[in-house]
Amino acid sequence: LPLTHCLLDLERGVVRPRDGSTPIRLTTRERELLRFLAERSPAPVSRDDLMSKVWGYADTALSRACDTTIRRLRTKIEADPAQVRLLITEPGGYRLSA
Repeated sequence: LPLTHCLLDLERGVVRPRDGSTPIRLTTRERELLRFLAERSPAPVSRDDLMSKVWGYADTALSRACDTTIRRLRTKIEADPAQVRLLITEPGGYRLSA
């Protein structure tokens, strides 16, 4: 999956920076979350849908797993995690913008 400054290899679970620097490994859950968002792009996906479909949680009210994973992913795929351009939070949920 080509993004602005990197390539996401979801089959191998790595982020390959276009500048040729060392590839970054994704956890299984990070890869599943990115795949789920990519399949539904450009529509936003609600946090509850992510928790249900990616984590398999029925009761998502107290879990911070999704938010933590999103934050960690931003450090791996965003050129500047402080200036989010790819893994966007918006009304309705999260969206992957390629």
